Amino acid sequence: MIYICLYSSTGEVQMRTTVPDLATADRLSSDLALPYVPVGGTQADGYVQGGKLVPFPEKPNPTAVWSWVTHAWEQP
Repeated sequence: MIYICLYSSTGEVQMRTTVPDLATADRLSSDLALPYVPVGGTQADGYVQGGKLVPFPEKPNPTAVWSWVTHAWEQP
């Protein structure tokens, strides 16, 4: 099994799934019009940048919100 994340242009992960091979990943990516990156099965949540899944940094406080533009926690 291969674990993949399909993601948008902002790096937001739209879907995580497993596929039997990369040909299936290519087909799914094409069908959904989303690129994908292979990831480890236990890899933490994050965003995609430069073709890799980057873990979210620690949330500084409960009210912080994630910005998909700056890839950083911001205060509302």
